Formats: sequence, structure tokens, C-alpha cells
Amino acid sequence: MFWVDETGQHGLVAAIEDQAFTKWRPDGTYATNAKGDEVYAGNMNTSIIISVHSAKDDFGDHAALVCANYNFDSFGDWYLPSKEELNLMWQNKETINTTAIANGGSAFTNAYYWSSTEYDDQLAWIQFFFNGNQFENPKYGDNWDRAVRAF
Repeated sequence: MFWVDETGQHGLVAAIEDQAFTKWRPDGTYATNAKGDEVYAGNMNTSIIISVHSAKDDFGDHAALVCANYNFDSFGDWYLPSKEELNLMWQNKETINTTAIANGGSAFTNAYYWSSTEYDDQLAWIQFFFNGNQFENPKYGDNWDRAVRAF
């Protein structure tokens, strides 16, 4: 757990390890309209991305599918974080790293991580876990994936 809302009842949990080094889009370019960028939007974005890819018979590994297929500690409701959820992960990177390592996982790599937030038909948002910068990146590029789940 790395973030709790103001009610203290709900929040976000990060996976204890990176899931994969993948593309946001494995093949070709098209818009998915997974534009949600706020907290809790990643779950819907992930569903939208998977649905659009499936409708186009695009079943290759991609960031959203890899995170949705993650299963840890009997939880199977993981997803690719939205732009803001990923930023909260960056802000709480040291806490996540300490907890992950204590539970047999690994620290974040000082590299680029995908968000589920699409910028346009060719680009999606990423975050650099060295300095926290966020920017658009071509969907066909390879970056790290770290799943998140809400409670």
C-alpha cells in the first residue's frame, strides 16, 4: 500500500516487482480512447485498451494485458496505472521499494514506466523513475510495466 485517500478507506497497492518490459501497443497504431489520467482511472483504461486490442485481433503481449494478467497474493484485479497513479508511485517510490524488497520483490529501475493513459493514436504517457518526468512516448517503444490495484 502506497497511497490512501482522504477517507482512509480506499487507496492503491503497487506490485512488488516489475511485470515486464513491453510495448504499449504491440503492432500498428490506432487510438483506444483510454484517456483517463486521474486516480482510479487506470483500471478502466486497462479494460478499454484490452477490449480495443482484442477487437482488432491484436493479442500480443502489451503493457495493459501483462498487468491485467498479474496475480499475486490471491489478488487478480491488477491493472496498468493511469498517469496520475503512476506519478503517485513515483512520489512514493522509496516506500514501495522498501516494502517490495522486504516481501521478496524488487525496487523500481531508474528507467521509463508505462501508464495506461493514451496521449493520441501514436503516443501514450510514460514516467521516468530517475527524475519523475512524465511525457508522451511512441506506443511501439519498450518500457517497464508495474501493476497497481485499488482497494
